[in-house]
Amino acid sequence: MTNIGGIKVFKDPAKKKDSLDDHLVLVADSMGSFKGSETKTDNNQKLHIIGEKRKFILMGTGYGDMIRYVAGTLQHVPLDSLQEASDRILEITDNMSPPPGIKKAGLNFILGGNYIIHQENRRELGLAHILATVFAHDIKKKDPDYRRRGASLQPYVFDGSGSGFVYGHIENMYELGKDGFEDVADAMVLAYEFGKQGAKDSGVNDKLQFGIMNQNTAATIFHPDTILDSEELFVEYINRMCSIKTPPITNDIKGEARVNLINQRIDIKRFLSNFYDALTADLRDYSEMRKFYTQWAEAFANDPLNHKKGFDEMLRRRTLARKHVAYAADALLKTNLPTMIDYVKDFDTRKRILETRVLSLPEIYKA
Repeated sequence: MTNIGGIKVFKDPAKKKDSLDDHLVLVADSMGSFKGSETKTDNNQKLHIIGEKRKFILMGTGYGDMIRYVAGTLQHVPLDSLQEASDRILEITDNMSPPPGIKKAGLNFILGGNYIIHQENRRELGLAHILATVFAHDIKKKDPDYRRRGASLQPYVFDGSGSGFVYGHIENMYELGKDGFEDVADAMVLAYEFGKQGAKDSGVNDKLQFGIMNQNTAATIFHPDTILDSEELFVEYINRMCSIKTPPITNDIKGEARVNLINQRIDIKRFLSNFYDALTADLRDYSEMRKFYTQWAEAFANDPLNHKKGFDEMLRRRTLARKHVAYAADALLKTNLPTMIDYVKDFDTRKRILETRVLSLPEIYKA
């Protein structure tokens, strides 16, 4: 009941400032369940910022309680590299037990962060795919699958019940010659499209949550319906993403001060929801423009004389849509409230321009 994935954006070596000057884009659905429950909920947190310096993003597939335990255990632990973090995850899960009546419980993770290339004395950003199946202690030495536990670096990776649809979509892209992407905007729209593909699985939804990383920042943005795992995580999320310092609501805060703090929380959450809505609208627009552009490129190649104007217009629209997604990604990475507000204002302005243009359509097009 999960679709999680990550994509590494390899920057042009000629433009890189250093070996860490790349990006990671991560995406997850929000469907999940709790141990001992037969029901599913569609508002689960699946992106977890871990490590004392908040420089790693963790996602998991398997029993939600186990994933939350691992994320919670590592939330404030000093972690230096993907290698160290992966080893800690494997150690923690090796000491866990599967639920009663089960001999082994599938548990995999995708972890984004930096890793060390020791022979070259440098670091890069990367994605670790961690196979951390939990075994009953009496079968560890007997079951050959126990030896498969471990971590590997991947340029892109998807996991969970929805990942089969994603990898099928990737294969189709390769067959059509769409085998690369240029920058963060392209990776973001691919993550969006992959999230939608994964939602074809009956145990996955399309209430997507996104993570984006560079060497300085690990940013996340959640679907407005998502409920974070704790009050502490919610406060950490709004403070980290907006670069503010709102205090926790403790019992000693009373009266008007308490009401003001609650209202502040509500307003910030509403703003982050507005940012999410703007981002996903721009991602949807860019995804559509990519498809229209491909269709018009084929038409133009077959009949340049009659399709040049249409092709040029689709190219213009595609370029503009890509620019808007890049603006959103940059605002996310800056984790700065004024910059994020500027992006939402720009989106709202574009909405008003579109509405004005639609209202000015000739009468022949109006009912």
